Amino acid sequence: MKEQKRANFLRYLIGFSLAISVAVGILFIKGVNGKTAKELLQTLHDAFFATGAFCLLYAGLLFVDGKGAFLGIDYAFRRAIQALLPFSNKTPQKYAQDRAQKQSIKKNASADISLRIGAFFLFVSLVFLLIWLKT
Repeated sequence: MKEQKRANFLRYLIGFSLAISVAVGILFIKGVNGKTAKELLQTLHDAFFATGAFCLLYAGLLFVDGKGAFLGIDYAFRRAIQALLPFSNKTPQKYAQDRAQKQSIKKNASADISLRIGAFFLFVSLVFLLIWLKT
């Protein structure tokens, strides 16, 4: 149980640090030097909102992928590549067999971590927006 908590903490730490680095990158791209307080709040809102939106979109893609939405596309591309390679010794699988094999593999990425990080960043951007509107 302790190792599971440690693994979850590490996943959250990696995701949060990645999201913070994206937000800081957006801040550096937009520039923070020589801005008034109102412009700085708007820039902070933009950085945290974009990061939160990206995290939520990524969580949505992970959720859809977990339901098996991309299995058909994956199968079609692999079959097309096998058809183009002249010396492919693999015997092609049927789609039903391929789908059952792919769904039996447990995926490691979970959408809830990305969803929670994205919601947190959107909440922080909402706070910056409210402060910006009050000034």
